[in-house]
Amino acid sequence: MLLVRDSAFGFGGAWSDDGWVYFTGGAAQALLRVRAEGGKPELVARPDTARDELFFQWPQILPGGRTALVTIMRRRGAADIATVDFASGKTTVLTRGVQAWYAPSGHLVVLEADGSVQARRFDFGRLSLRGRPVTMLDGVAVGNIATGTSTVALSNTGTFVYQTALPQQQVMRVTRDGRAQPLDPSWTGLFGEMDLSPDGTRLAITIQRGERVEVWVKTLGTGTLTRVQYEGTYSYRPTWTPDARSVLFISDRSGHSAAYRGPADGSTPATLLRDDPRALDEASLSRDGRWLIYRTGSGGGRDVYAIRPGTDSVPTPIATSPFEEYGPALSPNGRWVAYTSEESGQPEVYVRPFPNAQAARWQVSRAGGTEPAWARSGRELFYRSAAGDFVALDVATSPSFRVEAEHVLFSARDYVANPLNRSYAVSPDDRSFLFLRHKPGAQSQLIMVTNWFEELQAKVGK
Repeated sequence: MLLVRDSAFGFGGAWSDDGWVYFTGGAAQALLRVRAEGGKPELVARPDTARDELFFQWPQILPGGRTALVTIMRRRGAADIATVDFASGKTTVLTRGVQAWYAPSGHLVVLEADGSVQARRFDFGRLSLRGRPVTMLDGVAVGNIATGTSTVALSNTGTFVYQTALPQQQVMRVTRDGRAQPLDPSWTGLFGEMDLSPDGTRLAITIQRGERVEVWVKTLGTGTLTRVQYEGTYSYRPTWTPDARSVLFISDRSGHSAAYRGPADGSTPATLLRDDPRALDEASLSRDGRWLIYRTGSGGGRDVYAIRPGTDSVPTPIATSPFEEYGPALSPNGRWVAYTSEESGQPEVYVRPFPNAQAARWQVSRAGGTEPAWARSGRELFYRSAAGDFVALDVATSPSFRVEAEHVLFSARDYVANPLNRSYAVSPDDRSFLFLRHKPGAQSQLIMVTNWFEELQAKVGK
C-alpha cells in the first residue's frame, strides 16, 4: 500500500502504538508521520541548524507513542543518539553513536562508528542512561548514511540480526585484455566512485570512514592521501575540473544533495556550484569548463540537465522524459552526451547531440547497459553491459554520430558496479582502467541471534 506519494528522501519507517507511521523525509530530512491508511504527512520535528543538526535518521518510536529515538547527523563531528518529544519537538541527546534501538528488557543498544555494539541500562521514564556502556559485539558493518541503509535490527521479542563488517576493497588497474593488478597492494578500504586527474597522476575517490562518506585525493606516485571535503554526512561522486586544480562532488552539507567544488589539495573549504529543489546527485564539467552537466532526482524522477554557470539562468534539458535517466557523460569535444535511460523497460545507454539534445537520439547498448564513459581520445565509448561485460564502442562523431564497431574487452563481473553513476576510471591513454574489487577471501555475513535479551541482561544487568 502506498502511504506517501512523492516522499522525497524518505527513509526509515517506524510504527507507533496508536497507528502512526514515522519516517524522516523532505528536503530538510525532518521527522514526519503519516496515518497507517495513508494521507498527507505531518511535521513532528525538524533539525535545528543553529545547533549544527543536519538531519534525523533511523527513527524508533518508544512505548507510549510520545517520544522517538533518532540519530542526529551533524554537519561536523560525530553523530548523536537522541530522543524527540512529539509535543514540544525538543531533542535530548543521550550519547554518541550511529544508530540505536530501545530493548524492552530496559536497555539502549547503540551501534558505534567503529563497528562496535554497546549497551547500557535505560531509564525509560526519565529518558536517561544508567551505568557504564558494555561492549556486546565488535566488527559490525556501519550503515550507509547516504542511502539510509541499516545493518542491524532488533525485535521486541529478542531476535537480534546484524551484518558483519563489510569486506575491504582494492583499486585495481585493468588493461584492455582484462589483466588486473592492485593499484597499491597495501591500500584497502570501503571505496566508492572515483575519477583520474587529466594527467593520470592523482585519483579522486570516495571513502567511507565510520558513519561518514568523504572525498579524498590519492597521489599515485607517493601514495599520499588528502581529504577534500569533511562537512556533511556524505560527499561522493567526484569528478575533476579540466585544469586539475579542483574536484567537483555531491554533498549533503547544506541538508540535501547539491554540487560543490573544492581544491584538490584541501587548502580551502569547498563552495556551492549548483543546487536544485529536486536535489542534485551527479555533476561534471565540460572539457572547456563552460558547461556543467548534472542529474537531478534522488530516489526517483531522475533527469539530466546542463547549464553554463555564470551565464545561463535557466538550465538546458538534456534527458527529461517521464523515465529514469542518469549517468551523463559528455564527449571530450563537447558535442555528444551519453547517458543511461530506462525508457525501454531496462537500463540502456543512449547518445544525444549536445547542447541541442532534442535534435536526435541513438541507443548504443544492446540487451542492457549502464555506466557510460568516453575514451579520452573521443573515438570510443565504454559501458558495462547487463551481462557484466565491459564493452568498448568504436564511434565516429563527425559529421554526425554513429557506432562503427563493438568490442567486449573483458568480463567486469568481479568488479564493483554502480548502475546510477560510473564506478570506474579511464586512464589518459585509454589503455587501462581503474575498477574496485573486494579483497580476495573477504566476505560479510548476516547473523541472527535469538533470545538476545538474556545475553543483554547477563552482561549489562537488569
